[in-house]
Amino acid sequence: MSARAAVVAGSVLLLIGVTFSLYLATLTHFHSFDSVAYALNIRRFEETGRAGWLFHPHHLLFNCLGWISHETLVCLVDSEATTLTALQVFTCGFGALGVGLFAVWIHEETRSRYVSALAAAALGGSWGWWFASTDGRANVAATALLPLVLWALSRAARASPSSGSLPKRYAGLAGLALGAVCLLHESHVLFLPVALGAAFLPAAPLKARLRRAIALLAAFTATVAIPYVLVLILVKRLGTLSEMQAWLLSYARQDTWWSFALEENLFKDARAEWKFLTGQDLSAPGGSLIWGGPASSVSLLLWTVLTATGIYGWFRGRIPRSGPTIQPPSFGGAVALSGLILYAAFFTIWDPGYYVFWCVQSLFFIALLAFGWQSAARTKSVRAALFLIVLTLGVINYSAAIQPRQETTRNPHLGLAQAVRPIADRGGILLATGTGKAAEAEVYVPYFARMQVLVLHQAFAEANGDPDQAFASLQQTVGKVLGRGNCVFLLSEVVTPGEGQRALARRYGVSPGQIEAFLSRYQRHRVGAYQDLILYRLSPRRQQH
Repeated sequence: MSARAAVVAGSVLLLIGVTFSLYLATLTHFHSFDSVAYALNIRRFEETGRAGWLFHPHHLLFNCLGWISHETLVCLVDSEATTLTALQVFTCGFGALGVGLFAVWIHEETRSRYVSALAAAALGGSWGWWFASTDGRANVAATALLPLVLWALSRAARASPSSGSLPKRYAGLAGLALGAVCLLHESHVLFLPVALGAAFLPAAPLKARLRRAIALLAAFTATVAIPYVLVLILVKRLGTLSEMQAWLLSYARQDTWWSFALEENLFKDARAEWKFLTGQDLSAPGGSLIWGGPASSVSLLLWTVLTATGIYGWFRGRIPRSGPTIQPPSFGGAVALSGLILYAAFFTIWDPGYYVFWCVQSLFFIALLAFGWQSAARTKSVRAALFLIVLTLGVINYSAAIQPRQETTRNPHLGLAQAVRPIADRGGILLATGTGKAAEAEVYVPYFARMQVLVLHQAFAEANGDPDQAFASLQQTVGKVLGRGNCVFLLSEVVTPGEGQRALARRYGVSPGQIEAFLSRYQRHRVGAYQDLILYRLSPRRQQH
């Protein structure tokens, strides 16, 4: 290893270590629905031994790796560590690794330690990357490995055709890494056409380009297919292709996630990206944009400067002095732009507006800016100013959006679960809509209060919106629980006008009157409350003769 390579490697390891320490020191207590659901499923596996809890069609190996992390943490660090804490530590490590790998890829493209460090700091200090890393999200763990794919593609493109099998090996590494990314979250299959194009397009004889593309595709297919087939057959024990297809496409077949209201969705895209970068909300009441709190105004100014500098640098580096012709983007720029467009297009119609699905787009966006900063930051003063801006953005994100989420008292979902815990019956159930502001109760109450939640929206989804079938299923479950002597509780949002009832009416046409009619056979006894939510215990009404 050359002295220069050793310095770069040492710098990357230092960057990963510092980022990991920062993330560990700022673990969130405002957990997302998905993070608690992951932790709950891992705990269910540990308690039941049923391996099915560890494997999800969208992120096949994430829960399995989370379980390994929990076992490791319990054995080596803290015997009382929870599955949720283990997931947080696990994704802190992956988030930090992703920042380091991103720096490596940017350095491969720019050959500038300054630009790669600046870009890595911008990504690692963005609210979405920082928060998702400390929250235990599969999305950031998967995206963290994507820069390895990008680096391998760059190496394959730059390797001389006369260097034997080296380009093919790098292409195979890219396919292997992309397969690993997809095992952590399947949405990254979106990058496969970009990766194949990147492996095929660089100048070389046709046979050499075909070999690169085939090596990438073969490595990707084997990496993804083998684990999925093993899980389908040995764990899920699905014997027919239709059963396998139903499991693999269970989410894609649900209308809940798709939306083709493009005008509305484009605004949601902007809101998601703004949320990812700053942790602030973007809204438009009455048609006028509101960017968030006071800190958001400063963030808007600073991101405008960073973006303008990147655009200026991009054009400066591509307009030759001899004429107005604009040179095409670099290899890395073309890959980043293609990936950005493809991912943004898909997530405009799939669950639009959810910030965590903008991890990849934000990574590509920052990469494109970094390629412009390379040409714009030619003087020490400009370099210092850009670094100060990125540092300031990180400080703002911490003070305005990271630190407040470290306080347990600010998490209403945790507060509700703690209110349920004193009265919880481990064999009982809590009835909730599973939508609206109390939607997180579906996972928070089972995890923190150790009582199962029966959600109405799931009952209606399984009944394909048939109210008679859904209410019959609910009544049967409630009857079984009461019949064995356990408690059935009701969350007041089920019977109170609000987001939960509106969501059920919008999705399934369920009226408040139908819900009241279903519950009329039970008496309600108030047993607790949290904020504006009331907890009732249900008991059968006595038959009058």
